[in-house]
Amino acid sequence: MSVLTALHHLQQPELIRCITHWEQLPPKPPRYAPFPTSLDPRLSVALRAQGIDQLYIHQAAAVEAAQRGEEIVVVTPTASGKTL
Repeated sequence: MSVLTALHHLQQPELIRCITHWEQLPPKPPRYAPFPTSLDPRLSVALRAQGIDQLYIHQAAAVEAAQRGEEIVVVTPTASGKTL
């Protein structure tokens, strides 16, 4: 089932009455950061070979926090680089 089909299904009278809030947020432009200087150069080379020349800002922040030994959880929308 596609996202559009699922949304259409949720708008049917028998389901919409169960939904207390419906909001569609506009897309935001991505925000990027350079590779952290502490990143292993082999990883930077491998990422560049795949066409990735910079990280999303939350990816860079997560790398830096992990390298400091912090425990981290990253929650971001779909297609925002979580699987990197």
